[in-house]
Amino acid sequence: MAFSGTILRSRRVRKVAIAIVVALAALVVLCGLGLFALWLGARQSLPQLDGHLAAPGLGAPVAVVRDAQGVPHVTAANLDDLFFAQGFVTAQDRLWQMDMTRRFASGELAEVMGAGFLAHDRRQRALLIRQAAERSAALLPARERALDILCNYRPEPLPEAQQTELRRIVDGADREAHA
Repeated sequence: MAFSGTILRSRRVRKVAIAIVVALAALVVLCGLGLFALWLGARQSLPQLDGHLAAPGLGAPVAVVRDAQGVPHVTAANLDDLFFAQGFVTAQDRLWQMDMTRRFASGELAEVMGAGFLAHDRRQRALLIRQAAERSAALLPARERALDILCNYRPEPLPEAQQTELRRIVDGADREAHA
């Protein structure tokens, strides 16, 4: 009897060991897929630096060449295309920064950064910076009023998880700046 009990226990131990190994393998595969998804998402958010891109609104071909430091050099047949391409390249490289600067000035940080920025937003809105920019843009000649697109840009608020992460980063930067 003692012999058969040992065999049963060893079979149970073997089954448990196999189950643990399978669970660990599944966990490794899931972690690998998660890391791949993160890498893919981060890769897709980077600007396109090589190849050709069709952009509606251009009157003639434009060349954007980046030097060894990644600085873009734009060559265009006319000023309209040059300014369009320069704006496009700047937005590719700095859209997040441009959006946060716009939100900072117009008092809209709390929409994406959370309630901790409400006091800042109230102070900024009291300055009426957005309204002054809109009045200034209205005085521009029609050709230059294309800037109005930026005045009416309204992105969606960030999900709560991203707001929390941004707050954590900003809080850490504030602590470093005041240390």
